[in-house]
Amino acid sequence: LERLTAQYFVDRIFSRRTDESAEICRFLNSLLEGLTQLKAYHQAKEADAADGQKLSAKVAPVAYPKYKINPLVEKPVFEILNHLLRATNSYRLSAAVRDYILEMLIRFIPSEKGVGWSHKMVFSEGVLERLLELAGTAGTTSLVNWRSRRSREQDATQSDTSGAGNSGLDQTRLSTTPNTRMTVAVLLAKLWDDMTSDKTRDAFTNGCSDFILDLFADHFLETKVEAASVIGTLFLGPHEVGSSVLSRPGIVEGLFLLTQCPNMLYQTVALDTILLVTHKKEQCLSLVSQAVPILRNLYKSENDGTKIRALVVSKSLSLRQSVKMKSVLEATNQFTFLYPSLKCIDFYQISTFMHTISVLL
Repeated sequence: LERLTAQYFVDRIFSRRTDESAEICRFLNSLLEGLTQLKAYHQAKEADAADGQKLSAKVAPVAYPKYKINPLVEKPVFEILNHLLRATNSYRLSAAVRDYILEMLIRFIPSEKGVGWSHKMVFSEGVLERLLELAGTAGTTSLVNWRSRRSREQDATQSDTSGAGNSGLDQTRLSTTPNTRMTVAVLLAKLWDDMTSDKTRDAFTNGCSDFILDLFADHFLETKVEAASVIGTLFLGPHEVGSSVLSRPGIVEGLFLLTQCPNMLYQTVALDTILLVTHKKEQCLSLVSQAVPILRNLYKSENDGTKIRALVVSKSLSLRQSVKMKSVLEATNQFTFLYPSLKCIDFYQISTFMHTISVLL
C-alpha cells in the first residue's frame, strides 16, 4: 500500500475476466483482515467470554474492550472500503463479483462484526444513492429490456457527444444474481442499525425518501417501477425506513397506479412490492381503502400471475388485520366464484410461496 494506492487494487476488480476479478476480491478481503485484525479480535473476545463463564458468579463481569482500529492503518482501510462502496453500482462488475463485494462490506463496515464506520460511510457523498440504485435494479430481474434511469441518461449523454466510442460493455442494467437483492437489503439493514441517534436516522430516512420520490417524479414508467423495487428491498431490510417512506404523500398512490399499467411485468413488480409491504401488520390498514377497488379490477386480468398476486395481497390484508375486513373478503370470494378451480388452494401456502418468490425477484 505504500508503493501502490488502494485505488490501484480496487480497479483490478473491473477485469473483463470474472475469475480474475474474484481473485482480486479475495485478495482485498485478506488484505482488510490483515490490516484490521478483526478476526483476531473476535476470536480473543469469544475466548474471553468462554473463560468468563467458568468464573464464580460472585465475581463481577468485566466488559471486553471495544474494538478500535490501529490509527496507522485507518486511512488505507477507509480508502479501500470507500472505493468498494462506490463500485457497487458499476456496470463493469459481474454479478458474482458484485455479490462478493456486498458481502465484504457487510463483514467489515457495521459495528456488529466490523470496524463500526457505518455513519462515516453512509453519509459520504453518493454512497447511499448507489446502494439504493442497486436495490432497485436487483428487484427487477424478471423484466425483459428494462432500463434504469441512469442507463438512459448515459445514452442521452453519449448521443450528444460526437465520436463517443462503444466500450463493448452491456450498460443497459447492472448485473445481479438472485441473491443480490437480499444481500443489499441486509447491508442496508446493518447500516441502519448503526444509526443510533434520531438525527442520523432522520438523515438516512430522508435520503431514501428523496431518492424514491425523485424516481416517482420521473415521467418514464420504467423509473417508477425502479422506485417500487427500491421500496420492496427496504421492506426486506430496514423496514422501518420502508414504512416511513410509504407514509410520504404520493408513494402509496404511485404503487397502486403501477398495478394498473398495461405492462404485465410492471404490474408484477408493483404487486410484489405491495405484498412485501403487507407482511408488516401496521401497514395493512392504511392500504385497505385504496387496495380493494384496484384488486377487484386485477382479478379480471388476462394474466394468471397477476390474478394470483392480487388474490394473495387480498388474503394478506385480511389475515393481518384484527378488524373486520368485509370488503376484502367479499372481493376474494368474488375471485373464487369467478375462478372455481382455485377454491381448493391453501391460501396461506400461496402467500408463503409468493413471499419467497418476491424475495428472489
